[in-house]
Amino acid sequence: MEGEIANQPILSLPAPWYRDAGIHERERQAIFRREWHLLGHLGALAGPGDFIAGDIAGWAVFVIRDLTPAAERAMATTRAVVEEDFPICEAVQRSLESGLYQGGPLSPRHEAGIVMFHSLVRAAVGV
Repeated sequence: MEGEIANQPILSLPAPWYRDAGIHERERQAIFRREWHLLGHLGALAGPGDFIAGDIAGWAVFVIRDLTPAAERAMATTRAVVEEDFPICEAVQRSLESGLYQGGPLSPRHEAGIVMFHSLVRAAVGV
């Protein structure tokens, strides 16, 4: 039964889902928006100016104990890194749109995490 559920092969998500803005937004809302997320440990905010920054499903999240010059510099650095990442993400999108990626069977034995994640995405977007 490995690789099958009720005699059906376990398939990867369809290629268009990786670049479809509607699917992406449904996934963000259904999976990430409704849950609590750990951004960091309280101990990371021990003193004035301490901060935690992160991205949760495309939402930038910042927790700053006190806004200090050091925190302002850290926020500027974070913005710079995000701006540097845009060309990388755009290149990945072009690769997905090229038709080189093909959806197909997954191996639950070797790709268990992907199988589980794809199942959650399918359930969240109602497919």
